[in-house]
Amino acid sequence: MKEAARKGLKVEVKEVKEVKIIEEKVETFDVPATEAVEKVGDTSNVKTKKEKINLPNILTVVRICLVPVFVVLLLLEDLWVGLRYIALGVFILASLTDWVDGKIARKKNIVTRFGKLMDPLADKILVASGFIMLTGLGVVPAWVTVLVVCRDFLLNTIRMFGTEAGVTISAGIYGKIKTAFQMITITLGLLDTNGLFKFMSTQGRLMEFGELLLNVGFSISLVGAVIFTVWSTIDYVRKCGKYIDIRK
Repeated sequence: MKEAARKGLKVEVKEVKEVKIIEEKVETFDVPATEAVEKVGDTSNVKTKKEKINLPNILTVVRICLVPVFVVLLLLEDLWVGLRYIALGVFILASLTDWVDGKIARKKNIVTRFGKLMDPLADKILVASGFIMLTGLGVVPAWVTVLVVCRDFLLNTIRMFGTEAGVTISAGIYGKIKTAFQMITITLGLLDTNGLFKFMSTQGRLMEFGELLLNVGFSISLVGAVIFTVWSTIDYVRKCGKYIDIRK
């Protein structure tokens, strides 16, 4: 009888302890989130607010949105010759956003996956649109535009292979120099230049100094754009071609 009573007492004590444990667990769930954080003391894994969109990424989106404005203005230049110069202003503004967002990102050490992927893509969209429009205006040879666009398609494809391999491939130094030459070419090409290595006026005489300087600058920048387009492509394929596996 005594042993049975002891066993019964132990069972009751055990049940009481289990009830207390359950009550303590229930109470911990009733604690407000702010009090729980204060008790734990570590808030590193607690997100109190959403991350804000940073300025460099906003400027990248603005650059992409300016592209259709630039294209439409050039398409409508027959209605008013001034539209060409407005389009030039839009292009310069879009180009400046590239310089500004890069400077801010480096100064504040802002590195995002969106920026790594979309910033060079925004540059490509802007540059390709400029070269296509200048080819339509008879300023840039068609083969140069084909080279620029095909190069961008190739490098974007390599970037996709890199992404699948878990690697984010950002633009290299040669690619940045190439982009600078291309943007200068488009800017000068919109200033009534005659075209590549065309230094004679319509009367068969050498151009005036200002017009000659413009055409020389345009020709040099276009040649530089072609050279660095080819060189940056070779460098890019050499460094990142390893991510392309034709067996898969």
